[in-house]
Amino acid sequence: MRPTILKFLLLAAVFILVDACRIKYTFTGTTVPTDIKTITIEQFENTAPLISPGLAQDFSETLRDYFLRRTNFKVVANNGDIIIKGAINNYAVKQTSLAGNTSEATQNRLTITIKAKLESEKHPELNWEDNFSNFADFGGAEDLSSVEKSLQTLINEKIAQDIFNKTFGRW
Repeated sequence: MRPTILKFLLLAAVFILVDACRIKYTFTGTTVPTDIKTITIEQFENTAPLISPGLAQDFSETLRDYFLRRTNFKVVANNGDIIIKGAINNYAVKQTSLAGNTSEATQNRLTITIKAKLESEKHPELNWEDNFSNFADFGGAEDLSSVEKSLQTLINEKIAQDIFNKTFGRW
């Protein structure tokens, strides 16, 4: 290959990279409004009939961390361009049978449901409010207290992903 052609291709690649860096954020083929730079994730409340101590704090931290890892938004304590708040409104453990067969060994399912709300004064058309629920199973012979923290961590991460997807899936 001639040196002139190689230089031209290299220069073209540089221009493409520079141009690509100008787009602030893109998710699923859409662009986040460029004037959104900060996010406030308020402390979630725990209003579930069955309360697990520390769950609201842990979920709020998980959600903040999830957004920090996946965006360039600055997380601020108050008055962010986007505000996400909500409450844990259900925390339940139910016994289920495997494959719907009562003759087989049973397992348990921990389910957490969170009501979340996104508000943006700059872009009110982006506002939403929704319930998010997810679960994790554990063995029927296992004691909840021995697996509860790890199950909560897993469920919190799944719900944080759902909230993130709801937030950016529409933009």
